[in-house]
Amino acid sequence: LLRDVENPRRRHTILTHAVFACLEDRMPRPAPHLEATLIDSASRSSLPWDVGEALTVRAAIHHELGRDDLAALDLRGTRQWVPRVADRALAELLQAHADITEGQILVQSRPGPAVLSLERSLTHLGATRPALVPGLRLMLARAQAARGFDDVAESELSAGIEALEHTRMSLRDAGLQVSFFDQALPLFDDMVRLQVTKRHDPLRALAFVERGHARQLIDSMAGLVASPLDPDALQRELPD
Repeated sequence: LLRDVENPRRRHTILTHAVFACLEDRMPRPAPHLEATLIDSASRSSLPWDVGEALTVRAAIHHELGRDDLAALDLRGTRQWVPRVADRALAELLQAHADITEGQILVQSRPGPAVLSLERSLTHLGATRPALVPGLRLMLARAQAARGFDDVAESELSAGIEALEHTRMSLRDAGLQVSFFDQALPLFDDMVRLQVTKRHDPLRALAFVERGHARQLIDSMAGLVASPLDPDALQRELPD
């Protein structure tokens, strides 16, 4: 198919879909090879945004495959392409995407620098891409937890859950709402784990379990109005 496509933008779109199809089917190993073709095609067509974004995606794939040295090389390449993007807004967005990927890579091994990268991306994307905020808060919480800053991690998880619930309501399409919420469910998982293992507060953990379940119930039944029950209310509702 690609041999018959002369338009660079069309070739880029086909290759991008192929990469994400590999990732969705949990076949990450072919993805870097497709991404390399995409990078080469974009470089020859002088498409700096496309090259930078493709390098960032390949960095994330390398990280998934345990190749953090190659991931770091790709991120350095991304940052070299940022100044070549003529549109300032797109250049800043590309820089933010690189910061997110760097944060993902460093969150366990070097949580301090990971926090700096993630906070930079949050500063830019908080206003322009609110749908990304819950996931960013989750990564920040994990980085802060890796540093031993449990209070800060809890604050990040709380902010992420609030952003999740607020942003979800602004999505008009019900399917997008459900998909968006599913992607950020680990926020509740991490909060429950923190309450149990660090705070030794199973009742507060149960409250977050119910909060997550109430949202899932609302999403699964259109038009339903539901509120999470606190542990005391749960006890009152249970039969003897």
